[in-house]
Amino acid sequence: MARIFINSIPKSGTYRIASLLEHAGMQVTGLHLTETQVWDYAATDIELARKNPDLALLSNYTPAQALQDTARQDHQVLVGHFGFSIGGCKLLEPYTTLFLIRDLREVIVSWCRWQAFSGQNPDLAAIDDPREMVARLMTNSAVHVARIILSLLPWRYYLPPQHIFRNEQMSEPESIQELLETCGLQLDSAAIAALLQRVTQHNTLTRVPGQCQLAECWSATSEQHFRQQRLHEVNALLGYPKDYHR
Repeated sequence: MARIFINSIPKSGTYRIASLLEHAGMQVTGLHLTETQVWDYAATDIELARKNPDLALLSNYTPAQALQDTARQDHQVLVGHFGFSIGGCKLLEPYTTLFLIRDLREVIVSWCRWQAFSGQNPDLAAIDDPREMVARLMTNSAVHVARIILSLLPWRYYLPPQHIFRNEQMSEPESIQELLETCGLQLDSAAIAALLQRVTQHNTLTRVPGQCQLAECWSATSEQHFRQQRLHEVNALLGYPKDYHR
């Protein structure tokens, strides 16, 4: 069975897919990687880790070490937002890399809701109007958000098409079957339906209760910052709408 690295644009279903693979029989390590840092959430209380992720930061353990150590075992799953580089491609050679993508406007809304729900950003949590909350995030953090997304974008073109999965399709049994097959897993339709049911009920590290439609959260201010960082063009490269239509 393959070793799996779930790489993703943030808020594109990273931990949901990790949960899915865990329920399908793989071993989720709890390791979360960027190209420069490693977090180990395996033994960290989920509520504390949500509020302060750096409680799980391994300051003396590099991504290269984590990938090399985990590659010695089968059935392992790691996750992360691992920016593209040639060196990174070499480190990930022992792994089947999945790349999860999502409409970037929805990414930002979900990111904002996560910041408020987790307690990482009390200022956002204090704002009742979801449009104002997202606009505040974009006003303060659009450059930071854009840099993270742009560092990940090349994976969309480096990896084979069958390794790219869209967030909005990850509740469809056919898409889940394709993902499982990419990971070397074979489940019938009944098993996939049961798997999806279990995953829907699983409280993952970054899950935010409830839902918020884009039209309820997006504003002209958010769109202005989105376009200033040229994220509308990146969205088009990912296969999502370049222009916003309410």
